[in-house]
Amino acid sequence: MRIKILISLALLQISTISLGEFSEKINFDEGYREEAEIFSGTQDKKVLRYKGDKLFLTEYFYADGTKAEEIEYRDDKEIYRKTDVFATMLENLSFDKKFKKSNWNTQVKDKEIYVRKKDSLGNYYSTVYTRTLFNNVEIREYKQGEAQNFLREWKYGVLVKENEIVRDLERSMFQRDFEIENDYIKISETSNGINRVGIFYFNGNPKRIEIYKQTSDGKVFNEMYDYDEAGTLLSKSVKIGDKRSEERNEKYISEYQELKKGEEYKVFYPNKTVAYERLKKDDNIIEKYYSKEGKLTFEREISSKKISKLINRVEDEVEKSKKLKKELRKIKVYTLKGKLLYSEDWEEDKEKYTLTYKSWYENGQENYDVKEIVYKSSPISIIDIKKMTSDGKEDYTIFADDKMRIEKDYKNGVLNTEFQIKKEGIIEIEYYTNGKKRIENIVKNSGERKTFYYDLSGKEVK
Repeated sequence: MRIKILISLALLQISTISLGEFSEKINFDEGYREEAEIFSGTQDKKVLRYKGDKLFLTEYFYADGTKAEEIEYRDDKEIYRKTDVFATMLENLSFDKKFKKSNWNTQVKDKEIYVRKKDSLGNYYSTVYTRTLFNNVEIREYKQGEAQNFLREWKYGVLVKENEIVRDLERSMFQRDFEIENDYIKISETSNGINRVGIFYFNGNPKRIEIYKQTSDGKVFNEMYDYDEAGTLLSKSVKIGDKRSEERNEKYISEYQELKKGEEYKVFYPNKTVAYERLKKDDNIIEKYYSKEGKLTFEREISSKKISKLINRVEDEVEKSKKLKKELRKIKVYTLKGKLLYSEDWEEDKEKYTLTYKSWYENGQENYDVKEIVYKSSPISIIDIKKMTSDGKEDYTIFADDKMRIEKDYKNGVLNTEFQIKKEGIIEIEYYTNGKKRIENIVKNSGERKTFYYDLSGKEVK
């Protein structure tokens, strides 16, 4: 039976056609039009939005009204989003005003997004932008195009690597690279034929700055500055072609080198506050960096002990063996204003090592909380990952040992999806926003597959 209803308002017309379990709804509003496939009742399942005859947005919804994903069509590009918001802005780190500011962490608005470009025939062919959750605690963001290319990587919510290339209308190029290495922060930029490379201590002070360019007569110009942990200039050198000149702070360099021969020492700012200190505790080395304002920005304790062994843990398949190599260390990383950003810690007892990794948002709310247990006399290893949103709601969790792996994803603090890997097979569950199961897929190792559907009350729909 087909029923057609037409409601006319001043600027809006809605027509609904119902057939069996699903319906189609069409809205008209000042040149905009939307077509919706709906579940039984009035809830949208799929909405196509047009301006004139041009499709500009497709949206998909769960039966309880929650948007699942959307595809935007703009400038001959297809932009796909799974809509979940996590991560937050943290403090900028910059130097010398010659370099663009670099974020320890930047706004990440979607757990998964990609953009595809349309060719001359109107077909979408190449992915020009992606952002994906990778390896449980890592996010990778990638863009390619004529005007701008970039690659960004976050770990535990902290930006650890960024590569960017920008070309303007005159085809001149700006290239920038940012990376947090084991001991330093490295930033390099290339613009208008000048390449600048900066290596920085964890208190924001430069360790080395190098400038490269080509002179008008074709010679290579290289200028290099070296500093101690307090930003005190140690030496400056200039090389043009084969000619080199150097200025050295010989008296201070001699004192500095003698100081660093000791197992414990401190480096001071000109105002006599500590910039860096090195301590020894048993066989462990402790390092601490401080800002010019006296704020602790980084501390690290490295143990002489290391973990190197085979472990069994469920990853993408049941009981996967892999080689685990871990340097046992305690680390705390702060913003330049002294707020705790990231930490690593470890404990040891007779049976096991317990490793923990944590990170925080700018507002002090915990971001990641990761615990990894490695048993000494057994290949069994356990990992427990918890990710929170900036307002304190659960974002996702992962638990894995040698028998199972359970991943849970939350939307606005409410369980959204669940993925289980066990010895007998795989279970995938999607939930309504009221916490009830929506769909459950079961795939057994024997090849048997079952799918169960549920209504909003949790009752199975046959």
